[in-house]
Amino acid sequence: AARALASLANVLANEVAQLRKWDAEEEMQMSGSLSLSSLSRAPRVDALGSERLVLRKMLSALSLVRAHTLSAPAGTFDASSTSRLLRALSAAHLLGTPLLQRLSTEVGLLPAVPGALSPRRAIDLFAALARVPNKLDRVMAKGQALPLLSRSVRASPPGHLRPRDLARLLGAVTRRRYFSDGALFRFVSGEVTRLPVSAFSVREIAVIVDSFAKAGVWDEKVFRHLSVSARQLRWENLELRDAAQICGAFSCAETRKGSNLRDGALFRHVSVSLTSKGLHCTGCCSRPIAEILNAFARSSVWDDRLFSRLSQMAEELDPSEVPATDIAAIVNAFSQATTREGSQEGSHNEALFLAMSRMVKQKPREAFDARSIAAIVNALARAGVFDEELFRILAGHVRAMPAAALPIRDSARILCAFSLARNRAGSRITIGPLFRHVSIVSILAMEALPTLDSSQHRASDLSAL
Repeated sequence: AARALASLANVLANEVAQLRKWDAEEEMQMSGSLSLSSLSRAPRVDALGSERLVLRKMLSALSLVRAHTLSAPAGTFDASSTSRLLRALSAAHLLGTPLLQRLSTEVGLLPAVPGALSPRRAIDLFAALARVPNKLDRVMAKGQALPLLSRSVRASPPGHLRPRDLARLLGAVTRRRYFSDGALFRFVSGEVTRLPVSAFSVREIAVIVDSFAKAGVWDEKVFRHLSVSARQLRWENLELRDAAQICGAFSCAETRKGSNLRDGALFRHVSVSLTSKGLHCTGCCSRPIAEILNAFARSSVWDDRLFSRLSQMAEELDPSEVPATDIAAIVNAFSQATTREGSQEGSHNEALFLAMSRMVKQKPREAFDARSIAAIVNALARAGVFDEELFRILAGHVRAMPAAALPIRDSARILCAFSLARNRAGSRITIGPLFRHVSIVSILAMEALPTLDSSQHRASDLSAL
C-alpha cells in the first residue's frame, strides 16, 4: 500500500507539473493575442477552464495522499517510497513542516531494518531531500536525516559506488549549504581516486569538481585524478555548462592560497574541445560564458581563439536575459585579456565592450548593485573604453544608492574608474555630484563603525578612497 501511494503521488505530481506549465503558456498566449476575435478565443478559453478543473482535482488528490501519509503509522514507508513521496510532494508545493518531519522520522527508522537502507537508497533519499524548498531549511538542519544518510553511504564497501552515484550524491549534498560533512567528502575522495580514470564521463567530472569547489574541499589528489580523466576524453559535444563547471572549479583550486595545483593542459584541452567542433550551448545563456571567461582569466590562460568565439556569442545574447553580474564578469575577463602583455585582440574586444555597454543602458537601476557597477566601470576604464553615456547612467545609479548599499571598497573602485574617465583628454564627464554622494555615504558608513573594524574597512580600501 505504501508503494502504491508513492507511485500515485509521483504520477499526480508529474501531471500537475505539466498542467501548470501548459496553463502558464496558454495564459501568456491568450493575453498577448489581442487581435483574436471573441469567437476564435472561446474554444481556447473553454479548454483552459477544463484543464484548470483537472488541475484542481489532481491537487485535491495529492492533498489526500498527503493526509494519508501524515496519518500512516511509523514504519509504513520504505526508502524507495519515502524518496518518491518527498520528490512528488515537493514538486507539487505540498511539502510543509509536519510532512517533512513525518518523512524524516521514517528515514530515521530505516537503519533498524536489515537491508532497508543500502548506500544507493541513501543517495536516492539525499537527492529527494535536496529538492525540499529552501523555506524548510531550518527544519532540515535540526533533523538527523542527513547525518544518518551520510553514515549509510560511508558504510559502502570500497569500489561499490559508481561515478554516477558519486556525482548524484555530491550534487545533492552541495544544494543544502547548511549541511557540512567533511567525513563524507573524505569518503568520496577515496572512492574517486580508487576508480580508473576511464570510468568518468564529462558530466560526472563536472559535477564532482564543482561540488568540491562549492564546499571548499581542496583535495588535490581528486583534482589531479579527474584532470587526467578529463584530458583522456574526446569531448566532441562538450556543453558550455560542463566546461564552465570544470574550468571554474580548477581555477579556484589553482589560485587558492597555498595551492600546488597547476593545470594549464586541462584548460587547453577544454579550449580545443570547445572551438574545434563548434560550441554547443543547449538553451544558451550568459552564465556559462561568463564563468568560462572568468576561470580562464583567473588562471591567466589566454586563448585568443576561444575568447574571440565567446565574444561573438556574448554579443548575440538577448540583453534582457543577461544579469548585471554576468556583464561585469564578461567585461572584466576581456579587459584583462586586452591589457595583458602581447595581446592582439584589442580591436575585436572593443566591439564586445560596446555591445556590453548597450546591454547596461537597457537595464533598470534595480538590476545593479555597487559591486557590479564597480567591476563594469573598472574593466572599461582599464581597457580604455570610455562610453560617456554609460558612465553618466551608472553615476546616476550610484548616487541613488544609500550608505548600506555602497561599501567602502566598491566606492573606491568606482571613483578610481570615474577619475580615469574624467581626466582623459576631451572628457565631458562631470564627477562632482558622484564624489559628493560617495563622500557623504562613506562618512555615514565610518560613523556607524567608529573603530574601523578591519573586516569592514581595509587600509588599502581607505587609501584608494
